[in-house]
Amino acid sequence: MDFTLFFAILNLVLLARLRLTFRDRGATVADQVLMAAVPMLILPFLQISTGWFILLVWLLMVPGLTYLAERASQNLNRNRGLLLMLHILVAGLLSSGFSVLQSGLLVDDLLQLIHQNFVPVTSVNWVGVQVVLFGLLLIINEMNIIIRYLMEIMNLKPLPKEVAGFDEQDYNTGRVIGLLERIFIYILVLAAQFTAVGFILTAKGIIRYPELKNKTFAEYVLIGTLLSALSALITALFVMRF
Repeated sequence: MDFTLFFAILNLVLLARLRLTFRDRGATVADQVLMAAVPMLILPFLQISTGWFILLVWLLMVPGLTYLAERASQNLNRNRGLLLMLHILVAGLLSSGFSVLQSGLLVDDLLQLIHQNFVPVTSVNWVGVQVVLFGLLLIINEMNIIIRYLMEIMNLKPLPKEVAGFDEQDYNTGRVIGLLERIFIYILVLAAQFTAVGFILTAKGIIRYPELKNKTFAEYVLIGTLLSALSALITALFVMRF
């Protein structure tokens, strides 16, 4: 399996899907256009073949699938997760020898440019670079979608009426804190600084302490924190295998 190609395709998909991070009511038209356009940037770097045309057809189908997924606001997180799974499945099939999908001349030109101006390309583990980026993009947005979906299933999403003074801004602030938490844990685990992970979790607890007097909200924060930390830990351990 060509892991460099596999992760290159998925990284462009995940990069485009960052637009969904704060889109709780569905993606806008601009978001959908961007999510359709960015993954197609991979096409000029591939040799034209049967696999190339299969990938092109799939990428042309994505806008329609995204539109259908974003329309169903009640199952938004579930639909986004399913669409990501389809992206992974297609990228996996096209990179596994199922079809002839190979890098083109532009890749050679790009590697030569990097070799001449930056570092010797032979000394770079390109699979490692791609998979580290994949893990980072995964925890920024996709893990947030999965965590929110799991908490919806468990009916743990706090309602504004249940938490005094809780509004949309507080909700988004908590989301940013969770995002930074996952990024720091991801980096620290990759650096084998496991002790520092406890410091991050403690710091978050101190920051959110004044809000934890409400039992419902405290349970929500605790479960969300554990799921967030676990997702970053699992992602980092997966990346370390490469």
